[in-house]
Amino acid sequence: MNTEEVIDLAEDDDRIELLPHEQTLMLDTMNDDVLFITGRGIGIERLCLHHLHMYSDPKLLVLVLNTSSADEHFFLNKLKEMNPTCPPKLINSDVSIKQREAVYLDGGVQFITSRVLMVDLLTDRIPVQNVSGIVVYRAHEILRSFQESFILRLYREKKAGGFVKAFSDNPTVITSSGIGQLQRLFDKLYVKNVRLLPRFDSVIKETYDASPPKLCELEVDLPVQLRKVRMGLMDIIRTCVRELKQTVHSLEIEMEDDALSPSAALYPSKLELDLRRKTLLLTERQERILNDLGLLRALLRKVEDLDPFTAFRFVQKLRNNKDLIENNSGWLFTPTASKIFSGLENLCSTKSGEDSTPMVASPPKWDALKTALFEIKLNYLDSGMIIVCPSRDTVTNILDEKILILSPSEECCRQLLDVIKFGDKKFQWMLTKAMMNEKDPSKTPGREPASMSWWNSESIVLYDSQLNLKNDRKELVNKLQTEQKKSRKRGKQLPPAADSKKMKQSSLVKFGVVKYNERKEKVC
Repeated sequence: MNTEEVIDLAEDDDRIELLPHEQTLMLDTMNDDVLFITGRGIGIERLCLHHLHMYSDPKLLVLVLNTSSADEHFFLNKLKEMNPTCPPKLINSDVSIKQREAVYLDGGVQFITSRVLMVDLLTDRIPVQNVSGIVVYRAHEILRSFQESFILRLYREKKAGGFVKAFSDNPTVITSSGIGQLQRLFDKLYVKNVRLLPRFDSVIKETYDASPPKLCELEVDLPVQLRKVRMGLMDIIRTCVRELKQTVHSLEIEMEDDALSPSAALYPSKLELDLRRKTLLLTERQERILNDLGLLRALLRKVEDLDPFTAFRFVQKLRNNKDLIENNSGWLFTPTASKIFSGLENLCSTKSGEDSTPMVASPPKWDALKTALFEIKLNYLDSGMIIVCPSRDTVTNILDEKILILSPSEECCRQLLDVIKFGDKKFQWMLTKAMMNEKDPSKTPGREPASMSWWNSESIVLYDSQLNLKNDRKELVNKLQTEQKKSRKRGKQLPPAADSKKMKQSSLVKFGVVKYNERKEKVC
């Protein structure tokens, strides 16, 4: 097949669109063993999905390691839509030995658990010579595990010609201990090349600058009392970090500067992270300070993200905890801590007027969210679904006409659901009633206000619980395993391992990466 025919077939295949930097990467590293390290938000999922789509062929057998259940749900859905003739396969402990032996012969992209693959490699159940390559997702996690490295070692010993491609979007973990960490990852993955994709790369910057996102930033002005509470907490955290630094001798200059930086109050410093890894070598004072720092940062997040009553209730638990009183580093008895406690208590009984009932103060973020939702309803989308999701979760299957609200924790998600459904006034009344019931159940904060929902209450859901992703994934896995059993009954046999040149040519035809004249020389 000549170059012109490849280009014609590629232009007819528009099932997936490649960005310029993805196109360049895949052409340059088609047959290489590569570790891809991208910056956060560059799209490691897209890059891995493109590679898996390229290998979705019965003539190839490509194994995918180190994927979570959410990752598998995303990739299985996408790959099944892209190539129905060769759907992906999932192999875990639920698949019997005989079924696994038959599934390996079907070829294509196969997601497999590390434990199952390690056992099959040791017992020679898998035809290693037919394995074209192994894809490792979230490669930075391999630094803390041994199974994947052992699997790749066995694979290299039994077949030297297969490829290994690894993907990671967490460069800080790889470079946290210097360049030696990257060399360790190289040795564990048995790869020879690394491709770095930072945000400031010229091709990536040009790609994303072509269609920049529309960003509207709302500044939230904190009330005076809430600002004092927040600043007091940050002062105590900085003091604890300085005391922790004094307990460690012969510190490096960079670590010392990191421990004393202003951001040390918001995020754990490198000193804290290093000490938490050495739990057996810590002194009693270091343990106390590290425990206090965890509690103080948890309180700071509640003050910033939730209502004052929730933060005040957390403070009461700390003050009533006898073990904490006896074992804390001393911050609990400082004048600054007393000001924080009294400030939170005042925020739980604020008056909007002279004759009004004291109520729990409304967080300013609620007003900003209310303004944003009303603007969306007025100018962009008057109906649709609001999905509230913790920012740590992997978000998949978010379709058009949906509003996604990312929040820092599940507790904050559930509170935002209630605020949007009932309105800020009624939810503020509910918080005040809960606070009064703890002191005197006979008291009430006055007449209950009517619900003033900010959106259609039936269209507000929590991402993890009400979208039934677990049931959706279970149904998808059952369908795939049913197809695997049918394929086993048909008794398909996988041809010998595909030649690298043929694999490259067929991948280019399927994937549509050769569209420009400057790429003709590479194809030839």
